Amino acid sequence: MICANFAAVRLNLLTGHEQKRIENLILKMPVKLPENKSIPVPGDLLALMYQDKKVKEGHIQLILADKIGRVRSHRVTGENLITESFEYLFSLGPVTSAR
Repeated sequence: MICANFAAVRLNLLTGHEQKRIENLILKMPVKLPENKSIPVPGDLLALMYQDKKVKEGHIQLILADKIGRVRSHRVTGENLITESFEYLFSLGPVTSAR
């Protein structure tokens, strides 16, 4: 969700203020990966995204918020936006436990 909201801001669908409100709520949630799991590297995540049922004609479809409580499907052309979203998430540091 953090990556999706980052992408929504970059596409001018969501304001930075809305992004931060949502992000702060997400980061307060108690989340922990199972002991035997790790977060895949961005390249592996991207490869997995191409296997998703929402891929159409070779393009990834993201479900993005255009305001809090409302979403829409958005076709992504190119991989830069997705890669930048992953980089943003990983720049936040460990997000696998409540802050």
